[in-house]
Amino acid sequence: MCGIAGFSITNKTYNHKVILEKMNDKLSHRGPDGQGFFHDHQVSLAHKRLAIIDLNPRSDQPFFDITKNYILVFNGEIYNYLELKDELVKEGFVFNTAGDTEVLLNAYIFWGKEMLHKIKGMFSFAIYDKKKSIVFCARDHFGQKPFFYYYENGNFIFSSELRSLISNPAIKKIICKNSIIEYLHYDSFVNGKTPLENCYKLQPSEYLIFDLRDRKLTKEKYWLLN
Repeated sequence: MCGIAGFSITNKTYNHKVILEKMNDKLSHRGPDGQGFFHDHQVSLAHKRLAIIDLNPRSDQPFFDITKNYILVFNGEIYNYLELKDELVKEGFVFNTAGDTEVLLNAYIFWGKEMLHKIKGMFSFAIYDKKKSIVFCARDHFGQKPFFYYYENGNFIFSSELRSLISNPAIKKIICKNSIIEYLHYDSFVNGKTPLENCYKLQPSEYLIFDLRDRKLTKEKYWLLN
């Protein structure tokens, strides 16, 4: 179990470093083996690591590809990473680690969103794709790994846990009355809703793309249980 968090905020006066560290601190129980941060003028990313595969610091996150154009924060495990690694090596990819993190990132670089039809495992992740100016996020087929996010007025924030998410001061903590009514009726929050306005949970087998140019968010299913 690891923890991921990040955001893209339009307010340039934000103290991004302090806020990112605050969000990551709320995830300390998810990753005792290390932490990492990334921030540029568009995106901030954080990670708490529980080291299971490739214990070497070379697999620490946020994880960069060799070009520094793709940056990954990832929670989970890719079960078929060795098979995917073999495929990617045949396509000319060179690997510098022995874990699934680098495989996941290179799978995205080579296959794009179609990689979601190839990977098997439990996961939630976010990839900052500088070339396309997007943040690409996904959750595993059955929703074993959590992914909460906030989206309003061009601001996008995400985290592994709701308590970490709402520690970001950009979020207006307004109770969503409809969500509470549905909870009282169904004994559960439905359709990815949470108790708060504009805060959601990515559903199992969903991915989202946040476009950094127009600040728009789109979301789709990549797999259905037949």
